Amino acid sequence: MIEITVKVPENKLQFFIELLDQLDLKAVGSNIDIPEWQKEQLDEGIKEYERGTANYTNWNEVKVDLFNKNKVKRLTL
Repeated sequence: MIEITVKVPENKLQFFIELLDQLDLKAVGSNIDIPEWQKEQLDEGIKEYERGTANYTNWNEVKVDLFNKNKVKRLTL
């Protein structure tokens, strides 16, 4: 089976889903609505990344901060 990604305009989504059903094709993914404010934040983050002005924190630093702030002892394996 071949898997493809298709971008569908929001106003055509219902039609597209019905078309998939009629053709006995399977849609993979979820139908979760993302709030507009979240889309705007994501778009801004992408723009900052593309401009090279994004400010990110290393995941390991974040974990250490969270453990320290919440006074959680880290397990070492």
